[in-house]
Amino acid sequence: MSQIFDSYFRGRLKFSNFADFLDGNPTGFSFQYGGDSNRNTFENSHAIYLQDSYRVSPRLTFNLGLRYDYYGLIQEKHGGFSNIDPATGNTITVGRGRLYQPDYNNVAPRVSVAWDVHRHQKTVVRAGFGIFYDAYSQDMFEGHLPFNSFYDPGPAYNGLSGPPITFSTTVGVS
Repeated sequence: MSQIFDSYFRGRLKFSNFADFLDGNPTGFSFQYGGDSNRNTFENSHAIYLQDSYRVSPRLTFNLGLRYDYYGLIQEKHGGFSNIDPATGNTITVGRGRLYQPDYNNVAPRVSVAWDVHRHQKTVVRAGFGIFYDAYSQDMFEGHLPFNSFYDPGPAYNGLSGPPITFSTTVGVS
């Protein structure tokens, strides 16, 4: 997933009236971002699924399946992630390392049954059960953008391991 987010890189200025605009006197809170906001995240995931059907009688069929999912670690192409060490509270550079531990336990059984009520294959009652897993959304890492808070950007934009994003403010007279 490639994302360039250059919103407000040209700045945002507020003026109380047209005369202040012509004089170049911003009022209120103005800001501007700078730096390289190009981030390229990826995640290599794999899955396997096995299924078989068992016809117990002409009217009753069971389907049994088993799926295994491995959702790869979300990484940034140029090593542009960092994380917080929970033991110390310090920010650490992840680079091409891990933001989180991978989950190898995503074994998901599937079971279903089909019952032909009147033996005419016109009315069939079906039921099923399955366990399903999902991957982390890359938006959780990219979606923080450069400003999840003004001074503490998320893992993709904090500048400790990737190109930094700068933030400058101007407080005008209101």
